[in-house]
Amino acid sequence: MLSKVKRGQGEKGSEPFSKAFGNVKYLENDSMTQLLEQAFKVASGLPAFEQNALARRILAELDSERRWDAAFADSEDLLAELAAEALDDEQKGRTTPLDIDKL
Repeated sequence: MLSKVKRGQGEKGSEPFSKAFGNVKYLENDSMTQLLEQAFKVASGLPAFEQNALARRILAELDSERRWDAAFADSEDLLAELAAEALDDEQKGRTTPLDIDKL
């Protein structure tokens, strides 16, 4: 899970990251895996416009993951309620078998 870090506590020039995430930054931890470090090392040799394009894609993906995590966290109770209701309906005989040919 990602943890919140106050804005301004990142690398210098991390404004695109701040724009993508608003007033907070999301960082896994203070260290980087060797594979990610290698990827950034290779990316640092790209022209600036390609580095920026790659950074935008990475930030968009991280933001998407954050939003999905939030959406599922917010819906967890509702899904449990709906599942309980469906099980109750099944036990009380208020359901019908699914006929794929009638879909």
